This record gives sequence, C-alpha cells and structure tokens, in this order.
Amino acid sequence: MMMTRARTFVPPILYPSLALLAYKGPEGAGRRELEALKLEVPPPGIYDLGSVRAEVFRKNDRLGLAFASSPAPSLLSENGVRSRLSADLGEVSVRIMAWCDSTNERLLAAVSGEGGLPMGTVVASETQTAGRGRWGRAWSSPPFVGLWFSLWCPREEAPEPWALSAAVSVGAVNALSRIGAEAVRLRWPNDL
Repeated sequence: MMMTRARTFVPPILYPSLALLAYKGPEGAGRRELEALKLEVPPPGIYDLGSVRAEVFRKNDRLGLAFASSPAPSLLSENGVRSRLSADLGEVSVRIMAWCDSTNERLLAAVSGEGGLPMGTVVASETQTAGRGRWGRAWSSPPFVGLWFSLWCPREEAPEPWALSAAVSVGAVNALSRIGAEAVRLRWPNDL
C-alpha cells in the first residue's frame, strides 16, 4: 500500500463513498457501481477523518479502502448490535446501513411503508448526509467516528417527547461512563 499525503479536509459529499468502500471490504467497488448509487468517486489518497485515517487505493478497475490508522474501527454489524441489545432488552429489530440521508427519515419511511414496526426497532448508519438538528439545522456525519441511530417508540407507548429524549440521553451518558468513557458529556437535549 502506498502512503500519500493526508487530506486535511474531507468534503461531506465523500462520506457515503468512504463508508460504502469500507463495507465492500477487499473486493472494493467499481466506478460504475459508485456512479449508479449517485455517489462521488473519491480520488486515491489518504483521508483524515479525525481519529480515523483511511486510504482509498485503486486496484485494477476498482477502488478499495484500507484503514491507515491503528486500530481500524469496527464497522457496525446487524448481528452484533442485535445480540448485544437482545441480551438486555429481549428480541429487537436492527437495520444497519453504510450511509443514509437520516436515520430518522429511514425509520419513518419503514414505519409508513411497512404499516408499523415493532417497538424498539433500531436504524443505525455509519454516516448521515442530511441529519437534522435543533431549529432545523442540517448536518452530516463522517463515517467511523460516531454512532448515528434512531429508535422506534410508537407515540401511544411513549412518554412526552422531551421526557423520552432526556431519559435516553442521560441513560446513554451513564452507560458510557460505566464502561470507561469518562470524558463523555451531555450537550442538552440529546447530543453526547
């Protein structure tokens, strides 16, 4: 693997391409495959995503991705997430994507398209391209550096939205603190 100069700024438009290449593994993806998914074709080189560095390389007519940082991040796995959640919560439904516009949008589309989902369904993604924050602010998230997910709780079974958001946020901070993430803090109402 040839190391080249790291890019200090990775444009958000490349986030989904980098996530897809990571999920494709050693086989990589062809230019046509990326273009068919309406994804930008990233040029070969090293990309700095904060705590993660990844190299996009060309092998024959395909692009691949290798993690240049050590240890490499572990990619989200439906089976892994399901088994860990099920140990505490019982049977749960989990959907994981390499990238999406918004986990909230994907969850709401599944609810309306399938006529309902089981309570506790989790939709997670390595990166989001159209996340929504407070006051309608849009944001995107780089792959491999955070946890982006939405949890389905039907309105008739849920407490007031502000109470649910507060309970989940405080619970997440407490859980992360118990496993050694001492620096985690809550930025009200639900950003960790």
